This record gives sequence, structure tokens and C-alpha cells, in this order.
Amino acid sequence: MKPSVFLAMTILASLATLAAPTKTSDVLERDGIEANDGQNYGQSTRLPGRAIEPKWNSVIRMVPVPPASTAAAESKPRGRRLTAPEVLRHRPHSAYLNQTIYATERASDGQQRQRGLFHSTNGTFHNLVLLLRFSDHVDRDLPSRADISRLYNSDASNPFAGDDIVPTGSVRQVYESNSYSTLTFETTVVDWITLSKPESYYGNGNNGFTKFKEAIVEALTKLDNSEGGFDFTEFDLDDNGALDGLGILHSGFGAEYGGVDCHGAPSENRIWSHKGGMDEWTSSPEAGGEVVRVNRFYVSSSLRGVCHSNIVRMGVIVHELGHSFGLPDLYDETFDGKGLGAYDFMSETWGWDGSGMYPPKLSAWSKVFLGWAKVEVIAYDGTYELKSSTTSNTVYKIEAGYPEGEYLLIENRQPTGYDIMMEGGGLAIYHIDDKAVAQNNRGYPSSQSDWPRNGKHYQVALLAADGNYDLERGTNNGDSGDLWHYGSELKELRSGSGSHPNTDSYQYGNVTSTGVRIYGFGFSGEIMTFRVDGLGMSAAGTGSVDGVAVSIERIKTPKPTPKPITPKPVTIAPTSPPPTPKPVTKAPIEVTASSILLPSALTQSKMPVTSLPTLKSTPPTSQSQSTSICDNRCLEEIASSECPLTSYELPDCLQVNVGELCDANGECGSNQSLNNCDPFDVYRRINCIATNSSGIATSVNHNNCPYYPGWNSGFSHCLNDCLQPEFMRSNPTTFEFDSIEECCLLHYEGEISCLTDSVLSNFTTRL
Repeated sequence: MKPSVFLAMTILASLATLAAPTKTSDVLERDGIEANDGQNYGQSTRLPGRAIEPKWNSVIRMVPVPPASTAAAESKPRGRRLTAPEVLRHRPHSAYLNQTIYATERASDGQQRQRGLFHSTNGTFHNLVLLLRFSDHVDRDLPSRADISRLYNSDASNPFAGDDIVPTGSVRQVYESNSYSTLTFETTVVDWITLSKPESYYGNGNNGFTKFKEAIVEALTKLDNSEGGFDFTEFDLDDNGALDGLGILHSGFGAEYGGVDCHGAPSENRIWSHKGGMDEWTSSPEAGGEVVRVNRFYVSSSLRGVCHSNIVRMGVIVHELGHSFGLPDLYDETFDGKGLGAYDFMSETWGWDGSGMYPPKLSAWSKVFLGWAKVEVIAYDGTYELKSSTTSNTVYKIEAGYPEGEYLLIENRQPTGYDIMMEGGGLAIYHIDDKAVAQNNRGYPSSQSDWPRNGKHYQVALLAADGNYDLERGTNNGDSGDLWHYGSELKELRSGSGSHPNTDSYQYGNVTSTGVRIYGFGFSGEIMTFRVDGLGMSAAGTGSVDGVAVSIERIKTPKPTPKPITPKPVTIAPTSPPPTPKPVTKAPIEVTASSILLPSALTQSKMPVTSLPTLKSTPPTSQSQSTSICDNRCLEEIASSECPLTSYELPDCLQVNVGELCDANGECGSNQSLNNCDPFDVYRRINCIATNSSGIATSVNHNNCPYYPGWNSGFSHCLNDCLQPEFMRSNPTTFEFDSIEECCLLHYEGEISCLTDSVLSNFTTRL
């Protein structure tokens, strides 16, 4: 299937209505506030939380629907779902499937999570917000520029004593709280810009996913051409030629609330809150010739509910801004489960109470990703204490016994600050597998007979202390039984016991015992204790971690300590006389967030921006004799017959059986499901045939690598874009990958381990 075919594909032509009611699991139901904010205008239609990408190089991601109370869900008709014939664009390393295909988006699977940060997460982040008023809303009562500026920028000393604009604080305060004041938001709000067309034009019957970009381009152009102009370079502080952050708040009611608003607009003609990417606009040159483009943007209504003029709550905005830094969605993208639930605002936008006023604190995994956590690796048996994550940025990590990319993270979550609505506190223990298929491959006991050996599990999974697996089952977004403490239902996590949850490794379905046991949990509170055994090494004495006493016993036959990339030993001063003979006092190894072995924390390579690169001439050969895992590979099509029999079937594409995971060689180890009606749409890596092109602008047609990586129809031959990341990033219409890390994940069998080889090797015509 040629890329040009996909460029011409129509996105989301119509909404198909399901006549029969659907099960609760088939639509996105949330506990909490009414979807229409208490106003019963029309039916509260449920649309799936997903967006169609309207362009080849676009990125669009939707937020889930607002929560609805259980009573409301029972009394109102079940919502509509997007059904076939939706058009799914071809991206061989990005596919989203369910038995009903709701929609598609750019990949957010395990590979995309390793792409690194989009912006620095320290210092000041300059955020530009445009207020867009549709032409038929000129008489609508809307929040003022000053009020929206307060929503973003308020720094009241007591954020929980605010008014209706900032009843619990501002967007700025949420991020300062989660970053422990290492990040400061400065948001500039531009006053209302009236657009040339009505809301229904941009909504276009599909929630704005094909036409709303026109509104953004029109507003940016008007601002650029306004009297005196507008200096967009002030919002490109990292000097990469793109706005650091762009927010769009519009004058309509969010389509995610469903139903018909009090002005008669149905949900399909309104705009669904989402994030996206674009390259349709560039600013006018400034005095020095500088121009600025838009890489990423986020969209939200300025209003909440479907009636009146109440200003939007900050939950949706906080979530979408997280994407601006590179954070992925942590909700279950199949909507069968809850993902990480209300333990991270990248999973549950509306918070514990469903109001959107209390965005949950970020999980330990997200804070490590952003560099806001101080990670301490537990390398010794002993008793440990941990302060609340509200006041301390310390996160414990256990990696002994796990393969690369798999580990446990432990934090102390208490119902304080923005977690104030949480049902009780305790230790949150996360089982992380950064090689897993994001949050869309849930698994739990009794769900599949061969779990966990079937490889189904979340990338970021909470090990619940009640053993109910509520998040995986989709029962709730979290409850009082999830966190570990003295009174929790389960008393320990251990390995090899056959019970669940446990501390076994399960990466790729390979279940092995780690020997790790976590138990002896103290009472829930600001400081909590727990014990770890099974690491086979202990230090002697009693010490302090983060100002809290820690007791560590010495044992015999120690084995070598796991070595982080850049370990920084910490000496802990004893608080009580050590035993005789006096042992050496040791403590968990401290690792900074930038050095922790998390592929998702890799930062983008900072190579000089280059002009059009010139390829070295290579004599033609019949076949490259690549043998190393860091040699480049082309991709070979895999027939649908090679996919497993346990597969879904695409609506209106009955000739194709769609495998959840087609575990053929190489590339099918990722979430590469078939995603259109072509029976050849899953790939494996093969050796590439060399070409003899002298430059990438050659007109010679080499079709040896017709898809990925590096194929570009305009250049008409294979191109190793991993070796020129800046050229790649500077030409988003030409190359798909946003970072050298993401490119290498697809490009090489050795994945991230080949990063250095890719950067240092010469640029040749051989892929």
C-alpha cells in the first residue's frame, strides 16, 4: 500500500448509530458529575475518546468523555459508537484496534513512550493561548481574557480558597506542585479572535477532526497580520523554530459532553477537546529573519457543560499540556479497562471526584519521565521509610531480578494537595514494563487462562493491595483498597508464590521469579515504612533516607550490587550504635532521573541542524550482508495468514483477520496490528538492498524499501533518516519520526542500544 494512497484517504465520513443498547464496557462510562453538567438538554450521547488524524503528518489525541453518575448512566439511553466504515490511515508502527474501531491516532504504544521529552521540564515554560470565537457566537457570553489568564496563571497563596474561576488553584500551581517548583508556567492569553465561519462548519459532523485546523490557521494568521504584528519568537525559548506551547480555547461547548447544547448544537457539530500536530502555518519573518512554526497544540472549550457561561475546569487543560512535554496517555486506549485510573492526570482527566477541579497528582512513572523524581534504587534487604509524594520527590526503584526495562516503582500517596479527594492513602507500588504495549493490552487473573504468560499487561500497572485488579477490569478509577499499608487486605507482595499480584517478572510473557518480597507495611501517613527481602545483599546499621530513619541488616554471601548508569553512593549516618564489629554503613543507590534506565527518559539527540544531506556513493550489490542487531533493516510485508487465529475482525473488511499481535520476526514484536483492509499491512525486518544514489534528491527510483524506515516517495529511494535527526525533525512532511530514539526503535533490531551506532556511523545509501 503506497503512502500516497493514505494521504488521499477521507477521514471519518460519518457517524453510524447503533440501534441496540450496548454494554457498559462498550462505551466510556465514568463515575462522578453528569456529562451535561446538570443541564438536561437532549440526550447525553457518548462518543469514544479518540480522534481521527486528518493528515499524514498530523497528530490528534482526544480526551475521554466527562464522568457520568451511575444513576444517570442507567436512566439515559446508551451512547453511540463510531463504527465502520471509519477510515484508518496506514502507519506500520501505530495501530489501535478494538472489536469496534472507534478511531485512530498516532502511535502511543511502548515504542512511542521512548521518544523522550519535547521540552525542558525545568525553569520557565512559556505557553501561548488563543481564544477563538466562532462567527455565530459573537453575542455569546464568554469568559473574559482576564479570567482565563487567572485560570492559567493564578499564584494565590492558598489555592483551595479561590472563587469559581480558580476554586482549587491554577494550571500553573498544578504543575509547580507536581514538579516540586522546578517548573514555572508563564501563560500569555490573547483576547478573543472572531473566526470567519460558524461552529458547525469547523465541527463538520465529526467533532472538528477534519476542519478545526482551519480555525487555528486563520487565528494565527490574523494575529500575525494584526496592526503592529505579533512576535511569535517570544514563545520559542528553546530556539527550535517552533512554539513551545500553543493552547486553543474556543467559544463552543465541548463535544465530549455529548447531547445537544442549550443553543441547539448537537455534539457532532461541536469540537472535542484534543491534542494535535500541524505544519500548515509559519509566522512572518521577524527583523532577524526568524520564523516560527507550530509543532503541537491542544484544544479545549473555554466553557464547561452544555449551557450557561461557566468557565472550563482545569483538568482537561492540565492533561493536554502534559502531552506538550511528551507524556503519553495512561488511560486504557481500548476503554475496556481504566489504565492507571485516578493515580495520574494523564489517565483520569477529571480527578477522583469527577469535577475536573482536582487533577490527580502524576504517578511516580510520569515524574521520573519528566525528571521531577529523585530515584533511589533499593539494592539491599532492609526496612525503608518514605515520605508523602506531596512533600517529597523521592521514589524507590527495585530492578534486581528484572530484565532491562522492567522494574518496580514505589511512592507514598496521601490524600493531600491535589490528591485530597483520594480514598485513603498508602504506598503505591507500580509494576513497570517499558517494553509493553502502552496501556491498551490489559491482563489480569481469570481474564485469560494463560495470563500472565500471554504477555498481556499494562506498561504502567498499579499492583493493588486488595488483589481485585479493578483498574484492569474497568470496575473503577481507584479505591481505598489499592494502596499498601498496615490495614490493607493483602499483607505482602512476593515472587514465585502463584498468587497475584506478585513481584514476578512477566516481560514478553516470560514469567520468572525475582525473589523479591515486599511486606511489613506501616500505618498510612506522611511517613511510611515497609520491608524488602530477597535482594541477597544488605548493609548494616540504621540510617536516614530523605531525612527519615532506615534500618538495614547485614547478611552473608552478598552478590554484586546492580549498577545504574551513573551511580552516586549515599552515606547514611547511623542514628543508633551499630553492632560489633562495626560494619560499613550503606544505603540505596541514588540515581538521578536523567540517568535512570528508563528508555522513555531518553532525551533527543542535539545534533547541528543540517541542510539537505548528501549521501555517500555506494556500489550496487544484490543484497546487504547485515548480521549485527545494529545493522539497518528494511521492512517486509507479512500476510494476514501469518497472524494468530485469535484475532479480531475489522468491520466492513471481512476479508482480513486482524491479529492483536502478529508475533513474526522483528517488527511484529510491537503493537503492529493490521489497520486497514489491505491483507498485507504488518511487517518484519529484512536485510536491505544497497543503492548507488549519489544524493537524496536523485530521480533514480529505488523501490527496495517501499515503506519504513526511511522511505520517501518524493526522494524515490531508501533513506537512513536515523543518521540525520535534525534534518528529519526539520522536515516533518518528509519524515515521520519525532526523535532519533523513536526512529531507531523501528529501524534496528537492537533498538535503543543502537543509538550510538546510528549517530556516529557515516551516512550511506544502505539502510
